[in-house]
Amino acid sequence: MNSIFHFIPDRLLAGLLAVAGLLLAGPAPAALSVSPIFGDDMVLQRDMPLPVFGTARPGESVTVRLEWPGGETRSASSTADSSGNWQVSLAALPAIASTGELSVETSSETIGFSGVQAGEVWLCSGQSNMGYPLRNANGGDAAMAAAPDHNLRLFRMIAGNGPAASGWRLPDPDSAGDFSAVCYWMGLELSQWFARTEADVPIGLIQATHDGTAISHWQHDFGGEADDYEKMVQSIQPFPVKGVAWYQGESNGGDADYAVKLAAMIAEWRVDWGLASLPFGIIQLSDRSGWNWARNGQLLVSDADDNAFLVVIKDLPGGALHPPEKRPVGIRAAIGARGLVYGEAIEYSGPVRDPGVSHIEGSQLVLAWTHLGDGLFTDDGLDPGPFSVAAATGRFKRAQAVIDGDTVRVWSNQVSEPRRVRYAYDGTGNLFNAVSVATAGGTEVLDRLKASEFEIEVSGSGDDSTPPAAPTGLVASPGDGQVLLDWDDSAEADLAGYRLYRSTVSGGPYDPVNAGLIAASTYTDGGRSNGVTYWYVATAEDRAGNESGDSGEASATPIGAGGCTPVSMSVTSQVTWNEPASQGQKTGVAQVTVEDNCGDPVNGASVTGQFSGSFSCGTVDEYCTAVTEQGVATLRSADTAKGKVSVGFCVRAVDKEGLTFVSTGCE
Repeated sequence: MNSIFHFIPDRLLAGLLAVAGLLLAGPAPAALSVSPIFGDDMVLQRDMPLPVFGTARPGESVTVRLEWPGGETRSASSTADSSGNWQVSLAALPAIASTGELSVETSSETIGFSGVQAGEVWLCSGQSNMGYPLRNANGGDAAMAAAPDHNLRLFRMIAGNGPAASGWRLPDPDSAGDFSAVCYWMGLELSQWFARTEADVPIGLIQATHDGTAISHWQHDFGGEADDYEKMVQSIQPFPVKGVAWYQGESNGGDADYAVKLAAMIAEWRVDWGLASLPFGIIQLSDRSGWNWARNGQLLVSDADDNAFLVVIKDLPGGALHPPEKRPVGIRAAIGARGLVYGEAIEYSGPVRDPGVSHIEGSQLVLAWTHLGDGLFTDDGLDPGPFSVAAATGRFKRAQAVIDGDTVRVWSNQVSEPRRVRYAYDGTGNLFNAVSVATAGGTEVLDRLKASEFEIEVSGSGDDSTPPAAPTGLVASPGDGQVLLDWDDSAEADLAGYRLYRSTVSGGPYDPVNAGLIAASTYTDGGRSNGVTYWYVATAEDRAGNESGDSGEASATPIGAGGCTPVSMSVTSQVTWNEPASQGQKTGVAQVTVEDNCGDPVNGASVTGQFSGSFSCGTVDEYCTAVTEQGVATLRSADTAKGKVSVGFCVRAVDKEGLTFVSTGCE
């Protein structure tokens, strides 16, 4: 044998040739994987559709099963796309404190997770005060020792290290001690509240923090690099969460644009998550000089957003960059969630100034408030303050103030025509509302919540009925499954925010784009169907609740990546299950996912089909119909069945103007 292989043993030669063949053939297709946010001992968000996602070989079928012994079961299948990405949507779960298993399978591989629960999941994000560990906080040692007694699950990401570097952990002194103190105590308070009012609801807490980061690390707008957002938050989407607790701003303490940046960040997270009303609990910065712009910005954003609440902590021991008193912060954050997110009939906020109702009486400003609780008072028995006032122009002067029923009267002998007022800009402030909120499993009662510092301009006599001018310069730009909107800033002094309305017909009728006010003059309307033209108008609203007329109309037609134009649609996923009805009966449920030829979800499509097995749509020959939202239609049988049941469903037609339904028979 006249070759270099002559001196190589046959067995070694065969191995070398095999390796060489693999190298020449290129990299092997990716094996099955599941996003690292999924793992043993995880908590899945209840009462929401549950996306499970990962990668596999392109074109490979992936089946996901979720089951509890003798209890709830869910399953769905999908096919990996040309890039190897796959995703299924499992039907919503109730709260489940027992442990189940999640399995993900292809024809050749299986990945399994055990210890799975369903409950409430909160993301806690921000910089160092959110990252401040429980072991360093006042009272942390006792909380760490008691950690194994509580049904919490912890997932910790820090310093730009994404979910692949972490995992779900049961609470013990080590895992709890390293975890965010504020987040831990917020989760513990929610857990104890659910135990008193509902049942044993598991709580999952996800920490995503990076010390010293400005808001630019958490958003793409305003030139932000968004590196921490991409690595620790965007990387786990669309893993569903109930809400976000946000504690950041120290690195933007003197940033005059912090309010618009924070509003834009919240909007970006909601769009990317596909959760337009995702709640945000904004933890206001503590009592430290130089942070007035950030604290006032946090107030402005929470005040303009119907799905945000503010946690005021300026009355807690502060002054240091990292105050160790974190337990009251976490409890107040949980109270905000209890009131705003879960609908408990409590006062969950300190008093909030109401510029639209506040007014001028002679040389005095009469400040009105929302969130009065059981009334205004000062914690030291003195007059409320510190207040300062100023004319329409000029410097602020120290002012006197008194509580007058549900208002506060403010004046200064040095300012004869006051128009602007500041509260607690150069001091802690002593104004509170009286509340009575049981905490710590009913063993403690919170009796007061603090008013935030603020600066506002007051005008008129308190009976403002004049709406602001309509916004101008509305521009709509197409994106992939979204429309980017921008308009001119309003010059209204008492502007509360903006509202956007959308239609698929020029001239309307229009539907609201989102439930709350929009703080910034820019918005990204996500979840739109590519190839469909959308028309928009914007309005402005002042703090008295007066809404302007419509802006000029603007339109855009989203297009898919690569310029794909939707022309057809098909059913890409179908899941069936049964859910409990009354008196031991069961109802059949089918969840049908419809996508267009560009791979985007089709909204507003009418899905028609028939149940089979133990259920029907009324009679054997009748059809059920439902309309897709975010590409998913959920259909329920008209009848019920008892005992051991089977659920089948056949899609007969999908109708949407402008798109042709590509059917493969009974889907």
